[in-house]
Amino acid sequence: TNYYIGYNTGGCVGRNELLVTTKPVVEECAAECDKLSACVSFEYKRSSTACQLSSTCDRFDLTLNEVGNSYHWYLKVNDEVAISENPTPYAYLWLLDNLNEREVTSPAGVTSTNYYIGYNTGGCVGRNELLVTTKPVVEECAAECDKLSACVSFEYKRSSTACQLSSTCDRFDLTLNEVGNSYHWYLKVNDEVAISENPTPYAYLWLLDNLNEREVTSPAGVTSTNYYIGY
Repeated sequence: TNYYIGYNTGGCVGRNELLVTTKPVVEECAAECDKLSACVSFEYKRSSTACQLSSTCDRFDLTLNEVGNSYHWYLKVNDEVAISENPTPYAYLWLLDNLNEREVTSPAGVTSTNYYIGYNTGGCVGRNELLVTTKPVVEECAAECDKLSACVSFEYKRSSTACQLSSTCDRFDLTLNEVGNSYHWYLKVNDEVAISENPTPYAYLWLLDNLNEREVTSPAGVTSTNYYIGY
């Protein structure tokens, strides 16, 4: 149940002291960092699924800060750690293990009511009516779905960066529900939409468009104080 806020300008050079491995999705790389108290951040490269954990890359000014870098950097912080010294992140991800009554609340200052609950068991067959394209990161696929009021969900395949938008795949029971499926399915919900009819997601994604005074609050029911801001 840690936050990950992702920055797409690269990480630190030569500071992958804790682990160099591969993970099929960024959430699994984050889970590896969760396991180690010494882990302060990690880098993830979606094209090769490279996952690199660090014990010393703990400030943005140590990173490359290079636009277009293929590595995304995720910094672990908690409620006691100020993030005001780091630039505003472009998105964040929270791994959920315990939602109290399935309630999710938006971060303070975020004006968008849309967010996505993610499942790693595949999407709907033949329901990519709105768009079939490629996007280098899942956040950009989500942004495409945000643009269309008719878009109710999207599928993303990280290995090929395939991004598929749907206007009809609006319930979990329509999906494949296949463990190990290469597509992840993200259902769009908002503050007025109940998610009680769908199984508990393994993660959710919220695109941040406006942070008021840089404050981020956890979803209701999540007890962990750790999260990650990503560059």
